Amino acid sequence: MTTAVQAYSYARPSTLDGSRLGLSTSGGRALSGPQRHPRFFSGLITEAEPAAAGLLALADVAMTRYHQPRPGWTRDPVVTCDGSRLRLESFSACGGVYARLDLAALDGDILDRGTTNVDVNGPLREALARVGGGDPLHLGVGADELAVTTLDGAVMEALDHCARSGAHREVWAILTGLLPIYLPSPGERAHAGHARALRFATDAARWADAHGSLPTLANAAARPTSSAFTTTAHHLHTWLTRP
Repeated sequence: MTTAVQAYSYARPSTLDGSRLGLSTSGGRALSGPQRHPRFFSGLITEAEPAAAGLLALADVAMTRYHQPRPGWTRDPVVTCDGSRLRLESFSACGGVYARLDLAALDGDILDRGTTNVDVNGPLREALARVGGGDPLHLGVGADELAVTTLDGAVMEALDHCARSGAHREVWAILTGLLPIYLPSPGERAHAGHARALRFATDAARWADAHGSLPTLANAAARPTSSAFTTTAHHLHTWLTRP
């Protein structure tokens, strides 16, 4: 009898960094054809705790051999994006148990459609087990999504919705992780989206009564220009570093 063993190849481990969950992908197909590391989604999950618990349960099923328990090969969970929802599935190592988690009503950008395996490693499992409350969580499905590159469009709208629903501190926590990645580096030209993001961040910081300097923001505020970006960065930096 021939046994088929699937080899997984991830660009990097999946991580949960603060309020940013990045699921690394391996193989599968997208609308454009076979992909090594497809990217499917970037956006917010408004209720982090049940989503984290569901993903953790999927990983538990994938790692467990319910029939004749013994060490052996396991299958990584599978995620499918159909354009309106994310469906995560796993089979137990013995093939006798199936688990499924559907994430619908997504607040974010659908980047592609298709199916791939996702990495749920030990450190990620430990981090998921510590997620609590009703905090929003930024989810990226695809290797490049471990570094978020935009605060425009649906992501900004979703953050605004969460903030206006009362999740002020949670939204500010997400922004403190996104701004250092999104804002232009020294010497890089700022565009209108950067200024819009800072205006929203200023509102979010005031709603959350936030304090504390952000080095990237301080650098932006110190630019020798009078552009809308620099002016807004200065206002936000002044608010955060007030006595």
